[in-house]
Amino acid sequence: NKTCQKASRKCWRVDPNNAAIAKDPEEKVYFPEARMARVTGVPIYTMSHHATIQEYTEGYQAALQLELGQGDSLWRSMGCALGLLEAKPQTTAALADVLVLCDGGCDVLLTGLETGLATPVEDMAHLKAVLPLDIPEKYIMAL
Repeated sequence: NKTCQKASRKCWRVDPNNAAIAKDPEEKVYFPEARMARVTGVPIYTMSHHATIQEYTEGYQAALQLELGQGDSLWRSMGCALGLLEAKPQTTAALADVLVLCDGGCDVLLTGLETGLATPVEDMAHLKAVLPLDIPEKYIMAL
């Protein structure tokens, strides 16, 4: 559609040429993922705020598959990590070298004792969801 492509049940790919933002030069629409995609010139993936850790993991898998074309090997590595499949010797390189999660805000940097936190539980769910992915370096950055 005009705003994004559905990658999984709870994940959407936002294109840098997003029509919703292109028609909003005064930035009245709250859609930070689309603005980030436009500024960086690369697709941004966004997840629903109402999802389980498994649904977040599925979203990250779908994003990797769309961007890197890692079909069955991606699902196999995920299944092994969750203990659903028997682990086999690694015969291929990692899916990617680095994964960077971007948090709009600073909740992920806090201890949880601060007042007025917005989404620390959601942030932690994302961190947990990427653990099984076969990517050697994983980072989160607060924007």
